[in-house]
Amino acid sequence: ASMTLWGLKPVAPLTSFCLYLESNRRSFCLYLEPNRRSFCLYLESNRRSFCLYLESNRRSFCLYLESNRRSFCLYLESNRRSFCLYLESNRRSFCLYLESNRRSFCLFLEPNRRSFCLYLEPNGRSLH
Repeated sequence: ASMTLWGLKPVAPLTSFCLYLESNRRSFCLYLEPNRRSFCLYLESNRRSFCLYLESNRRSFCLYLESNRRSFCLYLESNRRSFCLYLESNRRSFCLYLESNRRSFCLFLEPNRRSFCLYLEPNGRSLH
């Protein structure tokens, strides 16, 4: 029989709050610790996972789609920022990378072996 479970449980010396739904295979978890915070949302029924992670030093936002082999990831850190889009089914990858000292924009197409790269730097620009 399917059942739904709601849980709120404090644990010393840290505090943990968890919500779990079993009937539809969806779990929502909130975790609080003195050094870091983690917020995760995971959807299992359609093989899609949405995760949000917050830490004292960095922030990570990730979206992953498994059914169609497409992954979308966003990563934020104190020193750099990275935005990546990757498509596996058609072998095409689109990546955007931002860093504190430089900016890099890259587009790569695999089937025809053509690569298009744009690189921006504080002192100069280059286009390939």
